[in-house]
Amino acid sequence: MMKKLMFVVITFLTFLSISTIIKLPVQGASNVNNVQIVLHHRISEDGNFVEVNNDGKEHYYNDGMVDGANTTFSVYDLTTKYTDYLTHNRSPENLFQKIGVMSPTKIQKFIIDNKLHKLFNVTTNNAGISTFDVNGSDYKAYLIVQNNNDNSGTQSFAMPIAISFPFGNTNTGKPMSVIHIYTKATNLRRAPYFFKYGKDSYGNKFPLGGAKFVFYRFADNHRKEYLG
Repeated sequence: MMKKLMFVVITFLTFLSISTIIKLPVQGASNVNNVQIVLHHRISEDGNFVEVNNDGKEHYYNDGMVDGANTTFSVYDLTTKYTDYLTHNRSPENLFQKIGVMSPTKIQKFIIDNKLHKLFNVTTNNAGISTFDVNGSDYKAYLIVQNNNDNSGTQSFAMPIAISFPFGNTNTGKPMSVIHIYTKATNLRRAPYFFKYGKDSYGNKFPLGGAKFVFYRFADNHRKEYLG
């Protein structure tokens, strides 16, 4: 009996979302209890994305994307919510679409409201890759959410990733034991604001106009390099 599986990978583009839903036919039961997930976190610094074919296979891209190194994701058990949709004849595709357009704030509310159990955290290496195992039995489902940002001058956000099992090879229809997932995220540059205040003789603060600020960094020889 053919089963259709759904997989969603969606990227957060400030306030614009792009969603990809892949339905994969799978022959028979999965019989794959242990599935290895290879998460590839990829970031666009200019918002120009090349669509990723998230069919579970490993791909090589030369599209200007950069590796999302040292980024932490949380993996949640989405099985109860997923099977609830199936039990009540509701389309899990709608669930995945709903999850896919959630901002970081909304996905956290969704996690709390549905009392999703966090299984573990994973962190990408210098190549933007993290490898972990999940139970790939039939009807198991998981939610992968980015939960931290670096301390540089930018923030990268990837939209939530939802995956359900069994997950089948597009050529053979057989369940896969190793699945490559490619995220896409955009860097959002932070806009710093600076305020200059003075105090009068009574200790009252008041803003000072006309203040000038300079940016600098320390070079390797500890010499200050100013932003021109």
